[in-house]
Order: sequence, then structure tokens, then C-alpha cells
Amino acid sequence: MSELLLDIKEHEYVGGMIDLRLRNADEKSLSALEEVLGIGLPLKPRRSVVEGKREAIWMSVDQWLVFLPREDLDALLQSLEELRASSGMNLMATDMSDARSVIVLRGDGVREVLMKGIAVDFLAFSVGEVRRCSLGGVAVLVRCCEEDVFEVFMFRSYLNFVSDWLNRAGASAAAVKLFHE
Repeated sequence: MSELLLDIKEHEYVGGMIDLRLRNADEKSLSALEEVLGIGLPLKPRRSVVEGKREAIWMSVDQWLVFLPREDLDALLQSLEELRASSGMNLMATDMSDARSVIVLRGDGVREVLMKGIAVDFLAFSVGEVRRCSLGGVAVLVRCCEEDVFEVFMFRSYLNFVSDWLNRAGASAAAVKLFHE
């Protein structure tokens, strides 16, 4: 196989992951959630927030993915259930820790490789931005962690397919230079 243009690291997500849904969010409920979660939720579409070992990703107007150390997961789920019960909030928190895998992509050509399979302008993507999209017919979530470092989340059953797709698209023989001199 040709030399890879990207550093591709695939791994199962080993931390805790909570699918958090909140209908009819107001300032009071968001403030209470922030206190329990230990992190503010991003309220703007396609954004993520990182504070210490916790991270929250905007998924839709009433849904977020919250990442945290696995050892904190059970206590946080219990605290969220207590908050829901005591406040009457229309809140749902589901443990999704083993549902998704993540592939980390690094390199100068990472944006171009992603654009081969996703109809999104990744050249304009900024750090902290996220996007739900389709890669080779598979639903994925792409997050820009740092300049030219991206995470691609997918359901675990698609890890091998997405990894193979990215390896082939990221091979030097498959290189496509956009706006090349």
C-alpha cells in the first residue's frame, strides 16, 4: 500500500459518554445542569466545549454528547437523575460509553482527505467545530480538536469500514491537492 499522508489512530473510546437531552431549556435549567455536569453546554450549533477532563458536543437544539472519565460516569448519571426528579426538568441522560468508536486524524492533508468523502468545506472548519454528516454512507460526527487534528466518531460496528476508507483516501497515491501552486 502507498505511504499514508495522515497519522491515523483508531481506538475505542475508553472514557464515559452520555447522550444528554433537554427539552424546553431555559437559563435556570441550563445553570443547574452546568453545576451538575461541571461543564457548560455549547448552545451554538456545531460547537464543542472542553473544560479539564470533560467535554460537551452540540448535537442538536436539545441534545449534547458529554464526555468524561469513565470512573465519574455512574456518579454523574445518578446526579442527573436526581436533578431530573427534583426539578421536573424534561431531561434524559443515557450511558453511550460503549456505543461509539473514534478515529483521530492528523496531518497536513487531513482536511482534503475528509472532503473526499464528506460534502463539507473542511478548509473553513475551526477548532472546536463539529459536524454530523455522512462518510461513505456511514453516519459520522467530525470534530476539529486542533489545527489539522480531527476526530471522527461512528457507531462501533462501522469502525473497520471507516478506518479502511480513510486509509485508502489518505494514501499518497490518492493525494489530491486543492488550490495547489
